[in-house]
Amino acid sequence: MKALPAISEASVEKGFWFVFPTGDHTIRAWGSCITGLERIYVDDVVVSECRSVRRTGTHSFLVAGHNYTVVFKTISMMKRPGVG
Repeated sequence: MKALPAISEASVEKGFWFVFPTGDHTIRAWGSCITGLERIYVDDVVVSECRSVRRTGTHSFLVAGHNYTVVFKTISMMKRPGVG
């Protein structure tokens, strides 16, 4: 398996990675704009996964006794990132 990214990054081909350090753990959210697949990793373990065809996907999970929720929200399918 390829190493998970240490920082947030995005590309159409590889998807969007959002990386959040929290205490002794790292939460990584990954989403594919091609397939709609979304995954949440805590450290290197998948804790939530679903394929979303809607504009919003919600994932709730527990890390070290704390509840977390990650929401993927698509604002526009037509705009490129960084373009007004």
